[in-house]
Amino acid sequence: MFTTPELYLDHPFNINRYQNIFFKYHPNVIIGEGFKRTYSYESLITEQQLLKKRNEYWETQIIGDQEVWIKLKQILDMDEESAKRHLEDANLTLVENSIQMVYDERGNRYQIPIFAINLPVSYSDSGIITLNNDFEAKDVTFKIRSVRWDQDQVATYNTKDSVEFLIQELKVKENVENVRLFIQGKEMTQQFGNYDITEESIVQAFLF
Repeated sequence: MFTTPELYLDHPFNINRYQNIFFKYHPNVIIGEGFKRTYSYESLITEQQLLKKRNEYWETQIIGDQEVWIKLKQILDMDEESAKRHLEDANLTLVENSIQMVYDERGNRYQIPIFAINLPVSYSDSGIITLNNDFEAKDVTFKIRSVRWDQDQVATYNTKDSVEFLIQELKVKENVENVRLFIQGKEMTQQFGNYDITEESIVQAFLF
C-alpha cells in the first residue's frame, strides 16, 4: 500500500476522485508491477470508452512542461529498467516509486490517474452511467486556464448550473466556435455539481 497521503483515494487532492462516476476503486488491492503499481479498479464504462478517455487525458494536459508529459506517456510503455534510465535522464522523481505522482527538476508536479496507467479488472458491457444529481445547490468558485490567456480567470457558478452556460459565455467572450472544458483530464458536459469542484480546482479550457 501507499503511505503518501495524496496517493490515498480519499485524499481531497487525489486526481482519481474526479473519476468516481466512471470507475469503482478497490483500495485494498494493488495491481501493476514496479513503478506502475496502483490500486485496482473496475471500469463502469466500456473498453472503447476507456481508451477514448485515456487519449483525452494525454491530449489535454497543459500544466507543467509538455515535454515531460510526452516523456511520461512514453515511459508507461517501457519495462522497469528502461523506465528508470529515462526518468533519471529527464531528472524526474517518482513519489514512492509510483508514476502516479512525479516531480520534475523545477518542482512541477505531474499526476497521472490510475485509468491511464493500468487496465481495469473488468469493463462495463453497456457503458451506461447514471450521473449524480442529488447534490446540494451552492455556489462554487474555481479557476479557468487557457493557453490564450496570460493568467487564470476566476468563475463562480451554482452546482445545479449546466456547464453549457460557461461554454456559451466563453464562446461569446473569446469569439470562438468551439469550447471544450476539462477538469483533471475529464471532459465537463453535465452540471457543475458532478465534478467535485473546490476553490483549488483548475478547469482547462480549449478554445478554437
